[in-house]
Amino acid sequence: MVSAPEDALRRRSIAVPPGSASPSQQEVRKKRKRKRPNEAEPPFYVLFLQVGTTLLILVWALHGSYRWVVPAALAPDLGEDSYDDDVAMPVEIHEQDRNVGPLRLKMTDLLTNAYPEPHDEQPTIPALPTWNLTAESDFDAYALAERFHTNSTVNTLFWQTAAGLRRQFAKLYGGENSARALLTRGLSIFGASLITDVSISSLPSDLRWTACRIQSARIEKRPFRFAFGGYSVTVGRGNLFRQSFPLVMEKLLHTSFLTLDVDLQVNNAAIGGCPAFPYGWCMKNFWGEEPDVVSWDFAMNEAGGDPRGMEAYLRHLWQLPRQPKVIVKDTFMATDRRLLLQTYVQQHNILHDPVVVHTEPAVRPFLDRPEHSRPEGFLSWREFGSPLGAPGQALHHPAVKEHELIAWLLTMHFLSALQVVAASDEVSNLLQCPTPNPNYLVPPPQTLMANNSTDVWNTLMYGRPSHTGFWLMNQVQCRTTFEPIVDGDLSSIIVSGSEGESLDVMLPKSKMYYNRGWVLDLSDGEKQAKRKLNIFGGLGFLDSKKAYYGLKSSGTLRFLLPYEISGSSNNTLISQQKVGDRAKDWFQSVTICQVNERREGGACNAEQDLHLTLGGLNITNASMIDAARTLYLGKKLCVYLPVPETALLTSRKVLTANETPDLVFVDNVDEERENRVGLALEVSIINNHIIRREQACSVSHVVWEQHWAASPLSESLRAASSIDF
Repeated sequence: MVSAPEDALRRRSIAVPPGSASPSQQEVRKKRKRKRPNEAEPPFYVLFLQVGTTLLILVWALHGSYRWVVPAALAPDLGEDSYDDDVAMPVEIHEQDRNVGPLRLKMTDLLTNAYPEPHDEQPTIPALPTWNLTAESDFDAYALAERFHTNSTVNTLFWQTAAGLRRQFAKLYGGENSARALLTRGLSIFGASLITDVSISSLPSDLRWTACRIQSARIEKRPFRFAFGGYSVTVGRGNLFRQSFPLVMEKLLHTSFLTLDVDLQVNNAAIGGCPAFPYGWCMKNFWGEEPDVVSWDFAMNEAGGDPRGMEAYLRHLWQLPRQPKVIVKDTFMATDRRLLLQTYVQQHNILHDPVVVHTEPAVRPFLDRPEHSRPEGFLSWREFGSPLGAPGQALHHPAVKEHELIAWLLTMHFLSALQVVAASDEVSNLLQCPTPNPNYLVPPPQTLMANNSTDVWNTLMYGRPSHTGFWLMNQVQCRTTFEPIVDGDLSSIIVSGSEGESLDVMLPKSKMYYNRGWVLDLSDGEKQAKRKLNIFGGLGFLDSKKAYYGLKSSGTLRFLLPYEISGSSNNTLISQQKVGDRAKDWFQSVTICQVNERREGGACNAEQDLHLTLGGLNITNASMIDAARTLYLGKKLCVYLPVPETALLTSRKVLTANETPDLVFVDNVDEERENRVGLALEVSIINNHIIRREQACSVSHVVWEQHWAASPLSESLRAASSIDF
């Protein structure tokens, strides 16, 4: 240690005043003083970024930890399907998807024994419950196999295939008892509960009808055809198209049909976001005329179990030649719709073998169990089949396992009928099958009478009354731009005024196209949806909602509507019609529908912005159809046009006589097409403010209602019903 005198002497020798720091210390302090003004207080944005980044990292870490403990629930996707049916889904469907409310409590009444409660000190896996089987189980695939297969010596390959399906179904869903209970709780049928005799020859009427349908295809050596229509649930949104329940069912059932020498064909023609109508007016376009089984899946757009749309749909369905069996995909809460089906089955004997699929009450007791204790078919219940981030992964869209369950329920339902067909080869008189005929005469509409509706478009929905108390369903024809279709593209009846049929609908269309005519195109929302799908390879989906879009500058879109009767010679009908005939003798009404899409304010209002003519006459009494089953996101899509009393028929040649013809070779002119007679429909825009693509009016469906007076069937109908044509 240096003494004070020594320190003073040293300071004097280097000329440093007493109390001052050494030179090195002074330099350090000067540097600190020079730095301090710059480091005293950083700018606000630096502090903001530092704090924000720290909080973001903290929140991200906490969120990741929470989701590791509690897996995320999939929220409704507002991308691809926001233009579809996601935003149109009623609240009650959300509640059912979450399975809250009294339904869960009621299911415990069906159990023979309750779940054992685990001990606090050592949790145990609860045993599967034993279910009380109902009357329907006496005629399911398992019971029928015991009844008919025990001593069977024919169709051996079929019975082996059927046994494999029954074993696999039981293995997936918790054993034979649980699997059979799933059938009775997941499906509603309307015949088995009426049977009291369960002898080998007794069969419920609905089972017999379904078996007869298959037998008919077998005898006629034709394919047995399923045609599925409906919303995005049936389409399979959120998964791959091939994972939709119609196509899974086809895969499961194909071999069983083949072993009975019947080719099975399944067409999934559902369209996301398309209401029950105009879809129900265009059934033949989407399915063809002769399906054996069809479906209804429009519950999302018809909330509260409203049965009016389903009844109108069924009444049009009965006009198809084979009066097909109907599969209804519905919610368990829609009791009014099931009562309507029951009325038509048991009282009117016009609907023979419908089946309703409602998975909510069937799956709840299994989903309430811990994941590790569920049967194989209920594992990863909400795991979608499409890649993570693909559109459509919404709460109300079934994931892969639910599609598989629906497919299995339908597979076992039809396997019962197939087993009856196989048994009929050995058991005489087991199947005595009637020959179905189209039901042009049907009972009065239950829902229309109950609501005392007098809307002018009711004949288009439900038909019209006769003097005998029955109602007559008019023939309805349709042309559409929607896909997938079998026949009846809207372009086939366009005379002039259209543009872009040969162009890729995904390409942008400049205003130049719209100045030349109405352009076949997709909405911006539909294009965006397809671009999102294309990122994932399209996922196999086929449905598309194209339409003809027009602006004020697009001019007139002109159609010629032919008079057509299914199953009759068009040549005979054409020869009966002449240019100048009174159109009212042939046609009752025409309906034009815009494409169902999300529209912003200022977009086309069909009721106010369109100028419409029929048979050369201006239509001043057009009305927008406001029935719930025709609405999309609460907006009216379709405008109803009654045919004027003085409207006249014309031909394509007459309509194009004053137009500048395209350069064509005379040899290529289709004279029959040019001379075809029909009802002229013209559509143009009168609103001068419709000048941008976002405002465009659209036409996606043209539907017309025909009178029976000129039909070859009119005389027999008049004799049968005393109808004044």
